[in-house]
Amino acid sequence: MALGEIYSKYKKVLAALIKLGIVIFSFAYIFYSVHEEKTSLNDFFDLTDFTSQNVLFLALSLLLLPFNWASEAYKWKFILNKAKDSSFLEAFKGVITGVSLSVFAGNIVGHYFGRIWQLRGEERVIMRGGFLIGAITQAYVTFLFGVVGLLVLIFYKNDASIWMLLLALSLLLISTGVIFLSNKWVSLFKRMPRFWKWIKIMESFGKKDILILISISVLRYSIFSIQFYCIASIFNLTKIGLVNFFSGTFLMFATKSLLPNLNVISDIGIRGGAALFFFQKFDAHSPEILVSSFAMWSINIIIPSIIGLFFLKRAKVFR
Repeated sequence: MALGEIYSKYKKVLAALIKLGIVIFSFAYIFYSVHEEKTSLNDFFDLTDFTSQNVLFLALSLLLLPFNWASEAYKWKFILNKAKDSSFLEAFKGVITGVSLSVFAGNIVGHYFGRIWQLRGEERVIMRGGFLIGAITQAYVTFLFGVVGLLVLIFYKNDASIWMLLLALSLLLISTGVIFLSNKWVSLFKRMPRFWKWIKIMESFGKKDILILISISVLRYSIFSIQFYCIASIFNLTKIGLVNFFSGTFLMFATKSLLPNLNVISDIGIRGGAALFFFQKFDAHSPEILVSSFAMWSINIIIPSIIGLFFLKRAKVFR
């Protein structure tokens, strides 16, 4: 049996094993880091000191929650309007339903089906490309800020060994931006009818549209970065300094976006592992990192997913 045939036959199994390996490695790294610091449960409980200032930070983080998902809903509405007249409420339902499904099915699959289920018939096929362009613009912004975080890390650690990594990532982002903004590569799929019907809507997005989507993505990225700062302030993670904190935050978000997750358990593991890896480079301690990361996940995922269950209950799979 040829190598290509073996890959074709077992690619789903291989993909599942890779994802499972990432999850196992993430949790193993978390346990290793906690063990190395000789951290006890009391170290975690000692962080729960709710002063009036901490209550204010908690209130601000909760206040930013609807703005976070509202900005994503507005971006989805902007994309939907390329194919149909859509209301903000319809877009919001799709986004929040996707949050609910992502808890069980992983980020990409969950968010995709959550939004598609709110559409009808041919719209579901057409908007696959719409979902893709929204995901690409958000990922582009996430990795762009990740480069900024990596640059800060280089100066903080004075480690020239990762200069090549920074250069490679920067060139990748610049070239991706140039190609994506030119929007010429989409037409390459016209000779492939099967794929063209899914992504042809992307051809209707000009440079101005892409810049609008990137601007909305930057806005949303700024919102949940500030939100994480508020949460981290409660658990003293921000004591490492403002620049170092946001550098670690940018690198954590970039890593989490890069690595696939299977479900809610893997999401927690990847998020926690990435946070530990980067924030410890700025001399932060594991209890502060893990509690801040889990609190951010609880507020931004659990609360919206509960709301999304009500929309999911009313959504029709076949229509």
